[in-house]
Amino acid sequence: MHGQVQNDARKGMSNLAPNAAPSLAPRVPASESDFSAKLALALKMANMSRGGLAAAAGVDKSLVGRWVRGLVRPTDHNLSLVTDVLRARLPGFTRLAWDLGMPDFAATIGAPILLPDAAPRAESRDEAGGIALPQSLARSRIEVSREGCAYPGTYVGFRLAFKNTGDLTSEIVSIWREGDRLFFRQYGAAFTHEGEALLLRNQLHLIGEENERVNGLYFVVLNGVSGERALRLDGVFCTVFGDKLHTPSATLIVYERVLDAGANGSLADPAQLAMLHASLRHHQDEGRLRELAGPQIEKALRARLGADDADHVLRAPAHRSLSVSELDATPCVYEHMRELRSRLGV
Repeated sequence: MHGQVQNDARKGMSNLAPNAAPSLAPRVPASESDFSAKLALALKMANMSRGGLAAAAGVDKSLVGRWVRGLVRPTDHNLSLVTDVLRARLPGFTRLAWDLGMPDFAATIGAPILLPDAAPRAESRDEAGGIALPQSLARSRIEVSREGCAYPGTYVGFRLAFKNTGDLTSEIVSIWREGDRLFFRQYGAAFTHEGEALLLRNQLHLIGEENERVNGLYFVVLNGVSGERALRLDGVFCTVFGDKLHTPSATLIVYERVLDAGANGSLADPAQLAMLHASLRHHQDEGRLRELAGPQIEKALRARLGADDADHVLRAPAHRSLSVSELDATPCVYEHMRELRSRLGV
């Protein structure tokens, strides 16, 4: 597994430049007609794993893996089998769809499409204009100057998937500091966002937009910590699901630190991020996210709503919060952090 992760990391290095945003899900390049990318996207939209496709089509799982990685292309016979399997979950899907360009293919299966030749990002954040929340931004700068050192680093986030099956999903979130402001970059299962993190009354508000798609915004409110180094952060995440109707969705989320920030709170080393990205993707593909999250985090994510002994709205109150720093972390938190890093090879 370690060798495979290293290979995947080397392949992904070019995607981790400062303005790049790798995702744990297949991206949709607007100008390519690549079978492997189409198959990966179709599996994502069909909510089907490689193993599930292999079983349904009667082929070996390793062969499906080679198709998704672009090592080989299916024979005509196998392509027909794959098409039939996907058609059962993607109404109207036909074999002719494989011959379409990527934008048309994505539209056929209801996937969001990347904008071609997106405008270059502004040279500086001041040119980009920042967030139009002047009072909150001014207050956040004061709090970041006092307490912002606790948050820079890279975290693995765990939450329930918006496909509403009860399955866990994961994402990577890097937070870094630029003077008296905090910024973040999120690499998720179906979304990739970047934006500003506002520290207000000891709560961290992440507000971001997708780098290359016009698909929705990213909102997270996290319980802050009182120490100098946040080890876990939990809160509520809200955005739109990547279905045809862009369903508004919200869920609890828990971040656990796996990498510390660079000098002066800067973004983590790209090589480390690439390794983490490849390792987390490998565990997700193998269905081992519950092992990574552990029972305490999974229990916290499965909120009960509407019952007599539970909340009627989705919330993350302080008395149930998992947010901790070095001041109040229990031995089991440190043990889980060590185990998580070991499993991810970081």
